Amino acid sequence: MELQGEIDLERVESKNVIVFFKDLRRVVPCLPHLTSYNIIDEKTVKASFKAKIGSISVLEYVYRITADVMITLDKYDESKNYIEYSFDGKSAGINYTGKIFLNVLNTNNSVKIKWSASVDIGKRLEKLMRFINIENLINDLINDVIENFKKCIASN
Repeated sequence: MELQGEIDLERVESKNVIVFFKDLRRVVPCLPHLTSYNIIDEKTVKASFKAKIGSISVLEYVYRITADVMITLDKYDESKNYIEYSFDGKSAGINYTGKIFLNVLNTNNSVKIKWSASVDIGKRLEKLMRFINIENLINDLINDVIENFKKCIASN
C-alpha cells in the first residue's frame, strides 16, 4: 500500500521542523492513539497504540484494535531536509512493516512537508480489513497524525 501527501505549516522554520522529526523523544508522544512507549535508543522506540476501528465491526463487541510497533529512524540528512523511518509491528496477531519518508521544504513564510509511506500489511490483515472500511480508517488516522504534529511543532 502506497500513501502520500503534504502538510503545510505556517510561521515555523524548516530547521526547527527537521530537528523535531529527528528527535523520537519529541515525535512519538505526538502520535495519536498512543497508549505507551519505550525509547530504546536515540534512533529506536517501541510503541503501543489502541485505535477505534469503527462503530460497527465483524464482532459487535470489537470496536478497538491494539498495535505494537517498533519505529526506527533510518536516515537523516539535514542538508537535504530529509528523514526516513521504518516500522515493524503486530496487530491482531498479524505482522506488518513499512517505511515513511519526509522531505521538509521552505516556501514563502511557511514550511511544506512532503511525505510518503509504503506499508505491507500482509495478506491475512488485508483479508481481515475487508470487513472494515480500511480507506476511511487510514484517512482518519492520517488526519489525526497531521493535526497532532501541527500542534506539537507549533508548541516547540
